[in-house]
Amino acid sequence: MQISSSFATVPFSDIDDNDQFRITTDVDKDMGALETSISEVGLLSPPALRRTDGGKLQVVAGFRRLTAVKQLGAHWVLCRVIPEDTDIIDCFRLAIADNIANRVLNPVEQATAVSKLYSLLKDPGAVCDMLSRLGLPLNPSVMKKLQCIYGLPKKALDGIAGGWIGLTVGVELARLARDDAVAIAEIFQALRPGANKQREILTLSREIAARENISISRLLCKEPGIVEILENEGFDRGLKTARVLAWLKIRRFPVISSAHERYSMLEKELGLGSHARLTPPENFEGSVFSLELKFSKTEHLADHAQLLARLAESRAMEEILGIGERIDRSSGPHPGD
Repeated sequence: MQISSSFATVPFSDIDDNDQFRITTDVDKDMGALETSISEVGLLSPPALRRTDGGKLQVVAGFRRLTAVKQLGAHWVLCRVIPEDTDIIDCFRLAIADNIANRVLNPVEQATAVSKLYSLLKDPGAVCDMLSRLGLPLNPSVMKKLQCIYGLPKKALDGIAGGWIGLTVGVELARLARDDAVAIAEIFQALRPGANKQREILTLSREIAARENISISRLLCKEPGIVEILENEGFDRGLKTARVLAWLKIRRFPVISSAHERYSMLEKELGLGSHARLTPPENFEGSVFSLELKFSKTEHLADHAQLLARLAESRAMEEILGIGERIDRSSGPHPGD
């Protein structure tokens, strides 16, 4: 159903600042390109406003265009005015269609559209159908994720809109306390890790906080070790990410981290050379090690035979084989494990 309207030039003083129908997340970004376009060729697509009971005009679509025109020094603006009795759902239809027609909506804008429509329609199927007809097809699974992130703190939403926090990670942040979600978002903003490292940082932080009965925000914002890494101007983002992950792993798995460090020292004592590689069980959970031997000539096999005989008598090898057993003896149940 089409929405009736008429065109009118209205003063900015008549426009209400209510943002009920706002979908966009970039209203505060640089308006340079938009201002240049409007100053060069005029306002090609007038904003849509709806009259209110108090006589003011409420913005339905075109928040950025209105901001750009105002910043150019204008006191009046050409608008498309729709009647005050226009159904609120039709207003949202217009707002979403106007935005979709101009660009691809980022996940936060999609979440805003989904959540605001759902608050009116109360039916996921109806929301899905309406958005699909407007040019934004979403499956129920994605819609659920979008609804989850809608209430996140601005810092996290900015990360999702900017592409440096993934939607799936955003859903995980929605399950945290707000201060914790902000702390994680700030780490991700500083480091810009990939999706896998985001999940690793989040999982380790959550497990450490549960185990030690502290908040994630305290862990990431007040612990000297991690603060020093983040504030070190000599580290680039990649190195900072690696150092942060290493710090979190040591904090989360102190016994295993110590075991890896001891293993590295003992492995050097073995003197394996470049044609042999010893691989321990992951996190030393188990007793089976593997030894890879490389050779291209039969005489190399004799060398390997001597190596195997030496390893069988090696004190370092004996200690290596006992690392897993020592971990089992020293580890106990921990809250949150």
